[in-house]
Amino acid sequence: SIKVSNTTGRDFDLTFDVLAVNEIGRATAIGYQHFTLKKNAQNMELPFGDILPPGSYVVNIDVVAEEPESRMIFRTRMAAQQTIAPPL
Repeated sequence: SIKVSNTTGRDFDLTFDVLAVNEIGRATAIGYQHFTLKKNAQNMELPFGDILPPGSYVVNIDVVAEEPESRMIFRTRMAAQQTIAPPL
């Protein structure tokens, strides 16, 4: 899981997408949420996970927040610093 906060005092339309990419480049979606991230939200936990076939994976997380009133879009991408391997 990851944690997100909104300290801006404005509500955001938030999309959270998580992909596990294996050693040959095949991506598997292991998390997705779309909701309103309310202003002043603190440390909201966004869980993700799935059962993956054997292999090595890099986890990529994309978080996109849109403020409807101003039509501004904010985006961040995170990737694991190391590969993970699900238990056999």
